[in-house]
Amino acid sequence: MYKGKSVVGMFLMMIMSVMMGQDVQTLLQKVEHAQRAADSYVGKMLLTTYDGERKTGEASLELYVKGLELSIARYLTPSGDRGKAILQRGRDYWFYFPKTRQSVKISPKQRLLGDAMVGDVVKPPLLATYTVTLVSNTSRESVFELVAKDDSAPYQYILLWWNTAEEKITKEEFYTRTRVHLKTARYLAHRRIKNYNFATKVEIQDALVTNKKTEIEMVDLQERVLRDQIFYPESLDYLPYTYR
Repeated sequence: MYKGKSVVGMFLMMIMSVMMGQDVQTLLQKVEHAQRAADSYVGKMLLTTYDGERKTGEASLELYVKGLELSIARYLTPSGDRGKAILQRGRDYWFYFPKTRQSVKISPKQRLLGDAMVGDVVKPPLLATYTVTLVSNTSRESVFELVAKDDSAPYQYILLWWNTAEEKITKEEFYTRTRVHLKTARYLAHRRIKNYNFATKVEIQDALVTNKKTEIEMVDLQERVLRDQIFYPESLDYLPYTYR
C-alpha cells in the first residue's frame, strides 16, 4: 500500500513539475513579446537625456520591427545624424551610414545617447540571448534572473520584474558578470497591443552617476505588414521614410 502511494505521489509531482514548466515558459513568452510589441509595426521614438532636471540631449528615431528578430532604428533628428540606421537580424547588428551607403557590424553594447545603448532601443531576442530563471513568483509579481549565454549580449546579468496581475514589465536592473550594478530601467507607461502590454515609456537611471538618466518614449506606433526584404544592409538606402 505504501509503495503504491509513493508511486502515485511521484507521478503527481512529475505532472505538477511539467505544468509549472509550461506555465513558466508561457510567462517567458509573454515577457519577450511585451518587449517587442506587435508582430509587425512602424513607430517613432524619442530619446532624451537629463543631468538632474536639465535636458542635455535629444534624438528621434523611426522603428521598423517584424517578429522577435528583425528591426531597423533610423535617425530622424538631430539633422547631422538623419538617415543613419541600426539594423538588427537576430543577435547581429549593423550601423548604416547614408553618405557612403556603407554598413558596418556593431555590438549591441554600443552607446546611442546618454545611458541608452543599441541593445536598449533594439533589443535582441530574449530567450536566444539569455538563460532565464524564475527566482520569485507571487500572485502580484514575478522576478526573473537573466544570465547572458555569451559575451555578445548587451548585459551579462539582468534582474527583471514582471507585474503578474497586469502582465507587464515594471523594472529591470542591469549588471556586469561580477554583479556590479550599472543601470536601472523603470517602465513608466504601457500600451495594450493585442494580447501584450508594450512599454511606451522607459526611464534608464545610471547606478554609478545617480543624477544622470535617459528617457525612451514611443510617441507613435502603427501596425503594418513589413516585408522581410527590407531587413538587409543593402536595402537600407531604399527604405522610404514613414515620419518626418
